Amino acid sequence: MNRRSYRGKYKAEKVPVEDLKTIMEAGLAAPSGCNKQTTSLICVNDPEILQRIKDVIDPPVCETAPAMICVLTRHINAYRDRCFAVQDYSAAIENMLLAIVDLGYQSCWYEGHITDEDRICDKIKVILNVPDEYDLVCILPVGKAEGEPVMPKKKSSEERAWFNSFPDTLLMCDKEAIEVQKILPFLSDTWPLCRIGRAVIRASQSCRQSCNKSQCPACGCRSHHSCTHAPQFSRSFPAREWGSVLQRQGACGQCP
Repeated sequence: MNRRSYRGKYKAEKVPVEDLKTIMEAGLAAPSGCNKQTTSLICVNDPEILQRIKDVIDPPVCETAPAMICVLTRHINAYRDRCFAVQDYSAAIENMLLAIVDLGYQSCWYEGHITDEDRICDKIKVILNVPDEYDLVCILPVGKAEGEPVMPKKKSSEERAWFNSFPDTLLMCDKEAIEVQKILPFLSDTWPLCRIGRAVIRASQSCRQSCNKSQCPACGCRSHHSCTHAPQFSRSFPAREWGSVLQRQGACGQCP
């Protein structure tokens, strides 16, 4: 569980061919929709070819990596005219990233950077003689890290993973959640619970986007409005406005 996206410099130390084979085998062992096996891989460890690829990547990335794995995909329909190529290569990439770290190396998933409007991926395809029916969708640098991977700030598992159902404490602000039951008395009793739940979710999202921590009632702070706005919770307020109403309603600190 210690994989991180590494964007720093790499040591000049070469990656053994056997390790590169192990990494690619891990990628090819990933599941694919209806076993269509839409993902293919090209490992580049020849310094001259590697430099040609690095020269076409602008802005530059992984300039010091001693090896690189290029991920290819094909559009092959799998089931009811549906193609799962994106899921296929994503599973393969994650398998390889885990194998890379397990072998003591570092890497980073570069996809958007090379598939953007400037189509760096097409330039790399030319260098690697990739046929037209394949798309080059990702590059993975491989090497020993010169620095330490940086741990990004992550939400707690309680905010993103649950057992048996979606939680009923829905207003997720930074410090605490407001329970739906505290809001119900201020809502029209003509709204079924399921609609109230969805409306409160929308209200919390609106509130989080429109106010900062010094204004959000879920964080226990105050606004300059009076709590007399609380009775305005009714069917006359569309869901899109409830975020601002929640903010006014929580002004006195006694309302939920």
